[in-house]
Amino acid sequence: SSTLLFEHPSIDALASYFSMHYVKQLSDMPGMHSQSPQPLDFDKGRQTKKPPSPEKAIVRKKPSIIKTDHRDIAIIGVHGRYPQANTLEEFWNNLKNGRNCIEEIPKDRWDIDAFYHANKATHDFGNIYARWGGFIQQADCFDALFFNISPREAAIMDPQERIFLETVWALLESGGHRRKDFSSIDHQVGVFVGVMNNDYEFLSGQSYGQGYITEANSSYFSIANRVSYFFNFNGPSVAVDTACSSSLTAIHFACESLLSGECRAAIAGGVNLILNPMHYMRLCGMQMLTDSNQCKSFGAGADGFIDGEGVGAVLLKPLEDAIRDKDQIWAVIKSTSLNAGGKTSGFTVPNPNAQSKLISSALEKANIHPGSIGYIEAHGTGTSLGDPIEVKGLINAYEQYITDKQYCAIGSVKSNIGHLESAAGIASLTKVILQMKHKQLVPSLHSEELNPNINFADSPFVVQQQLQDWKPIKLSENGKEKTYPLRAGISSFGAGGANAHVIVESFESEAKPKLYEYKTPQLILLSAKNADRLNAYCLLMADYLEKHPCDLADLAYTLQVGREAMDERLAIVVSKIDELPEIFRQYQQNSLNEAIAFTGNVKNNSTSELIIDEEDGKQFIDSLIQKRKLNKIGMFWVSGINIDWQLLYDTPPKRISLPTYPFEKNR
Repeated sequence: SSTLLFEHPSIDALASYFSMHYVKQLSDMPGMHSQSPQPLDFDKGRQTKKPPSPEKAIVRKKPSIIKTDHRDIAIIGVHGRYPQANTLEEFWNNLKNGRNCIEEIPKDRWDIDAFYHANKATHDFGNIYARWGGFIQQADCFDALFFNISPREAAIMDPQERIFLETVWALLESGGHRRKDFSSIDHQVGVFVGVMNNDYEFLSGQSYGQGYITEANSSYFSIANRVSYFFNFNGPSVAVDTACSSSLTAIHFACESLLSGECRAAIAGGVNLILNPMHYMRLCGMQMLTDSNQCKSFGAGADGFIDGEGVGAVLLKPLEDAIRDKDQIWAVIKSTSLNAGGKTSGFTVPNPNAQSKLISSALEKANIHPGSIGYIEAHGTGTSLGDPIEVKGLINAYEQYITDKQYCAIGSVKSNIGHLESAAGIASLTKVILQMKHKQLVPSLHSEELNPNINFADSPFVVQQQLQDWKPIKLSENGKEKTYPLRAGISSFGAGGANAHVIVESFESEAKPKLYEYKTPQLILLSAKNADRLNAYCLLMADYLEKHPCDLADLAYTLQVGREAMDERLAIVVSKIDELPEIFRQYQQNSLNEAIAFTGNVKNNSTSELIIDEEDGKQFIDSLIQKRKLNKIGMFWVSGINIDWQLLYDTPPKRISLPTYPFEKNR
């Protein structure tokens, strides 16, 4: 086995392994028998774990204070930007189409030719032998005034801090939430962000060497604290650096904080940007990068990873609370687990035994039989050392409980977008969430010829190499066939041995008869900071609704209660969803039908708010709501009047996913 010496790194460990697994061969060797030979019983006193029947779930080794069904954490929002994908829809299209999103290092980062040395084996520190990476678009752009940040302060802020702040705003909108929605839980929202690189601070040193001073701040704490400050969140606010497992570790801490009651909701994710050639110099100096444009996760010829950028986050809440609050639930986190590799043959050498214990711990916490898990999103960096060790760790964990072969698909998003370092875990989780949403498994690239050091045929795992339906697993339970939700395990391993594993399952709400027919027409709202941004928002909505028609009442409700009302406003009274794209485009063309669409800017209508603030005015608005006078309600709203939208509904519709705010791209 190519991983034998990593599993058993000492003479004693090797001797123990051979004595357990090669009894006959050892007993036949010369000198193994004494003058009075006795049968060797190498298994005496050895404890083995009998694989449980698929009919039974794993029994916890230790009783838990919190019951299993109370440990489930709902993912009620998800957002991110990844290489060649500004939205999750673009990200999904890239994944399902098997797209390699790797490109040459852009000129707006640095001139690669000024540092490039073609020979990986002979390059010196200060040179870069890798000219490829996964990069997000417009990483230097930021809508500072949207967040009440001055241009000067924005210039000092690390771009990682800027784009994470924008991501959190979009994250809340993706779940149909506003800042004030968290006042009901006393703003007890935690923020946990994985981050490991501070490239931006290098600019200060560079500018000083060139004779002028540039302020550039790359403090990790500021990324989390800035979010808590702007959104008025009072839960824990923590930046996490465990290298490549940072964002999955942040998710673990967020879940633990929710389970302990430290916070009532949590934002968890990660961010990584590549802003300076020193970033690549360090990685090339450690020979970690491949010199090709393919990250060959589990493939033959794997010789290193491709570096990449990304930002992403999830919005978390205890499952019971999410169901009670009728949140949109993307998926459910069943368990998270952390450990460290301990002493190995080298600081950056992974430990398959520790990885195996990590995964076993996650299975036991979740009380889940591994036979019900249909997919593993692996760390899968595409390295000759890391990939075989990772698979061996998985095999050792799963074969304690199940002997089935090649029933569980395995893949790595790094084959599409590269290794996002501190954002790798959130990219992996987002991929799994999207696969669950679409009920499809996407291909893991560059593995047509498998790594010869990995014996997949004799393992529970098979590399996912094509797009196919993700079908639920069925197992026998108490003599009856049971269909399980879609389940997946996700791994992230830090270079120094900090390991993380998360188990996720799909969520299917119980089918219930429709109790309420929502009345038509409906009142559709859209607002932005200014007319230019509202124009951009209208275009986004028009394009989206043409591709994704949805329930009109759900659309109206989400835009009413799931978006903050800003100064520039548009209200539309409409009876059919397919009428909306054209109306949104009419706004852009300044050709709205004023009988059904109303526009206004709050700053220009201060007097109406003063009138309606009187008690008689409030009663008048309430009467309009009771009579569903949507045209008049829309006219008042665009002039700046606050409306309690819940009064429009006896039974509220659903919150749904819609395009999020189009930030201005200022450099």
